[in-house]
Amino acid sequence: MQSVKWDVSRTPEENIKEIIGTTEKILYQFEVVPYDYHVENRFTPRFFLSQSKLMLQHDEILEIYNLKDLNFDFFGEPPRFTLWQQSMEGNFQYVNGNEESLNKLKQAESVLRFSFNELNKVPKYFVFRTSTVVQKAFKTWAMAQIIINTKNRAENNVALEEMVGGVFSTFNQRTVLTFATVFTSYFLIRIIANWLIPGLLVQILDYGFALVVIAMGVWLYRSVSKNLKRYEGVYMSYKGGHTSGQSKKLN
Repeated sequence: MQSVKWDVSRTPEENIKEIIGTTEKILYQFEVVPYDYHVENRFTPRFFLSQSKLMLQHDEILEIYNLKDLNFDFFGEPPRFTLWQQSMEGNFQYVNGNEESLNKLKQAESVLRFSFNELNKVPKYFVFRTSTVVQKAFKTWAMAQIIINTKNRAENNVALEEMVGGVFSTFNQRTVLTFATVFTSYFLIRIIANWLIPGLLVQILDYGFALVVIAMGVWLYRSVSKNLKRYEGVYMSYKGGHTSGQSKKLN
């Protein structure tokens, strides 16, 4: 591992170019929560991944690792792929000054953690985040799998990128547009209803709109569940990753 100073006055792209040169292209960057570091600015911890290196930035430090020298590991409960199961994972924040939430995260043994270590070195543990929000286990797993695939020179899997980004691309755009039109129309009509529409018709309008809201809720639930089921298929295609509550090394 090589440790160098990060110039906070430069952009990430300028720092990376200065430090590792133009031969290395950054393929991905991920915001993370490090378990084993004291971090002054919690917006800074993130991975930069190139074809041959994994880089960890935190505050004004950039740690550079050769991918080929790293071993990878998971610890905690495996990803969950139903909305009900995900609701049981808990919600954690990673905010400057919010020690209670960070301690709660570190004490939650069921949270899926990704680690890497060099030979004969202590593993370092991380979870995936977006800004101040710690993300669900399936996103941490997908981030880790992208890193592992890059080390192994495996073919890029777009589904993993979608899992990390949380993009539900199978949403029917026409349905979304229809619901948006109904919502807009309702509010426009409701504004002038008190002057132009009798009370009974206003009630009928409200009941009709309530039915539309229920229908949209059902559609949204089914769409998200369908995508999570697809993500579960991606997860299972990698042999499930690890056993619940145990650690399994992946290279």
